[in-house]
Amino acid sequence: MWNANIVRDWGATSASTVTYVTPVVGILLGTVVLGERLTWSQPLGAAVVLVGILLSQGKLPLFPRRLRPERRASPDHVAPR
Repeated sequence: MWNANIVRDWGATSASTVTYVTPVVGILLGTVVLGERLTWSQPLGAAVVLVGILLSQGKLPLFPRRLRPERRASPDHVAPR
């Protein structure tokens, strides 16, 4: 139900990014709760995941979300008056 609500509210593309955050949360919880050792590659991987999410959602000002022009309705698709 939680995932269905996220898809409904955020859209499928944004909702799919939740899947990529799961390993980052797992590493954080393993380090904090279980006292697991953190290696250099884990924070680097988490940073790559988070930057990828930000890029895919257009949250970084360097890379706008819409790189293609807006689609406009052609005269064939205009509703009659």
